[in-house]
Amino acid sequence: MSNLVKPVEESGEEREDLYGGKATSLGKLVRGGLNIPPAVVVSSKAYDNFLAETGLGGRIKVELNRKSFDDMRWEEIWDTSLRIRNMFITTELPDDLFGELKDSIKDFQDKPVVVRSSATEEDRMDVSFAGLHESFVNVRGIESIIEKIKLVWSSLWSDGALMYRKKMSIGLEKSSMAVVVQEFIEGEKSGVIFGKGPEDGNDRILESVYGLNEGLVDGEVDPDRWIIDENTDKIIEHIPISREVAIFSGSDGTEKRDLPEDKREVPPLDDFEVDKVVSVSKKADSLFGTPQDLEWTIKEGKIYVLQSRPISTIDRGNQDGELSYYQSLKPKFEKMKVLRKKVEDNLLPSLVEEIENLDKMNLEDFSNSELAEEVGRRRDIYNKWHDIYYDEFIPLAHGVRLFGQFYNDVMKPQDPYEFVNLLRGADFISKKRNDKLLELTEMIRDSGDLKKQLKNGKKKTDNPDFEKNFAEIIDMYDESLFSSYETRDSLIELLLEFVKNPTGKNRKYRSIEQIEDEFIEEFDEDKRDFAKEILELGRASYRLRDNDNIYMGKLENRVTYAIEEGKDRIRESGRTVSTDVSEVEVISALKDSSYTPKKPDKEKKSDESHQKIKQLRGQPASGGVSTGKVRVIKEKSDLFDFKEGEILVVDSINPTMTFVVPIASGIVERRGGMLVHGAIIAREYGIPCVTGIANAADILKNGDGVTVDGYLGIVKVVEAN
Repeated sequence: MSNLVKPVEESGEEREDLYGGKATSLGKLVRGGLNIPPAVVVSSKAYDNFLAETGLGGRIKVELNRKSFDDMRWEEIWDTSLRIRNMFITTELPDDLFGELKDSIKDFQDKPVVVRSSATEEDRMDVSFAGLHESFVNVRGIESIIEKIKLVWSSLWSDGALMYRKKMSIGLEKSSMAVVVQEFIEGEKSGVIFGKGPEDGNDRILESVYGLNEGLVDGEVDPDRWIIDENTDKIIEHIPISREVAIFSGSDGTEKRDLPEDKREVPPLDDFEVDKVVSVSKKADSLFGTPQDLEWTIKEGKIYVLQSRPISTIDRGNQDGELSYYQSLKPKFEKMKVLRKKVEDNLLPSLVEEIENLDKMNLEDFSNSELAEEVGRRRDIYNKWHDIYYDEFIPLAHGVRLFGQFYNDVMKPQDPYEFVNLLRGADFISKKRNDKLLELTEMIRDSGDLKKQLKNGKKKTDNPDFEKNFAEIIDMYDESLFSSYETRDSLIELLLEFVKNPTGKNRKYRSIEQIEDEFIEEFDEDKRDFAKEILELGRASYRLRDNDNIYMGKLENRVTYAIEEGKDRIRESGRTVSTDVSEVEVISALKDSSYTPKKPDKEKKSDESHQKIKQLRGQPASGGVSTGKVRVIKEKSDLFDFKEGEILVVDSINPTMTFVVPIASGIVERRGGMLVHGAIIAREYGIPCVTGIANAADILKNGDGVTVDGYLGIVKVVEAN
């Protein structure tokens, strides 16, 4: 055995910095006489050597220091995590380190193993990283084990782990990772037992499922539960559940299967087995001197302890709830499939129906008191869907993350965002609208007479096809974009800008079909259907990420329409109404004809001078490099001043604004992440995009010359205005 890899029983508490909390606990259990599957621990020194010898440590520091974590949105943290994970995937182990690991784990080459994290901060009383780092079950073969070790190392930098470290004030520079390689025991029944109930700190709680623990830990399989009296060790209560499925080993990892009929009506444990598990739990509690959260499995009547950690939820307030939030950032395929069906088959059609029902109302027929009630009702409807948006739509958008990680693990691309090429061409509503604009552009370009009529400001051309398509554009935008200025003139100006630049400047891609074929061919025949399923989930999630905001924008417009109708009536009665008055004030004024709406208090903005900054660092969101003049968008009306070839600089792009993207030469956005709308639409058109630059719309000024580097995530000011 090498200096970097030790039998788990040698991982003493005095060297927890080398072996991590999980391995140290296993070592103590072995020395205490409990039955543990054979295991070795790859010390954190191996991880440190890998980072030092390959230069990966320095590259990770660059990623972590792009900007302050305090200024990063969650999407940016995920992007950072994805890039770091890809570095581990594509960086080969140095020959000497590979040889040392290979020699040290050779006893496992013909056995299935579990590869588990054992981070140096993991499984302590004051913090818990349960579920935040990677574990891999039923891994076979030396090469595959070493590959999984690298993925466990990379999970030190998962988005959930990074955010949890920040929350718990754990310095990133101190983070390191040991790894446990443990013989895989395929138990007939498995579970967890808590030396003290996590909820109330009393009694002992035992949970068990048929098959493997993965289903219980991931929440995919509900367990039977027993409450054990802390003084007598007798069963106080058994809480059964409906037993239909369980997790078993598969040809590659694990798989969910239906339970045989004869097991569905019978609890996984009988009373004798409950007593045996309780006895093991008590021994572990005594050994550590504190109640343990013990994971175990039973095979052929023999109990194996798989891992143990102190129960860190007692007297820690809501910290367990916070941990579960970070755990939830790791999307699960089966849950995503169920959520996708719910959103596509139920929620989105219901949202569209809600909008259509509002459109059937003629607010002009409402009395003032009825209109007041309708404004409040519409606001309640919007708030309801706003909650659904965050509870259902946004979690489904995580399917893109799931596919991206899956693609990178299989294909090992140098570009961590290569997977996005397979998502291009999704059925985006905003893309359809932009394509319609481009159709109009081609009509103008092909007809000199039509172009002349439009330039001369003719209110209606003599081209019926143009007028028909123009009306369709207005309808597609739902009038949300054109509520405060002249619709036709503004859109004509934009179309004439489009004419200056055909769509031929777009980046050239390989066909989606070719990329998809290469991806699917990486899998054996029996796994290709799953690969196609996860690809379709990624596409559906990617599509929803843009389209749900279109629908939410439409719904919000219906609220705004009712409020504006109320404002008009108040003004007609001779009272003054400011443009930004709240709907609460509008409702009050509609109900009481003597009430004048109060103006909202406005914050004073400091008159900041133009900051002389030469370079801004953000997140790379769409590859390419372009130089152009800045056009800052702060109001919707600013969009119609946009000129061909300018750099679009904005706080946050929403789907109603993306119509100018085809004539932009680059995009800079304050909001960060690969999945913000500016990044999505930029990739569709092959336009360089950098996101996550704080105060971009304040730092950069109209007319500034900048170079946007979408590969490195950098914006250089080449000429200040």
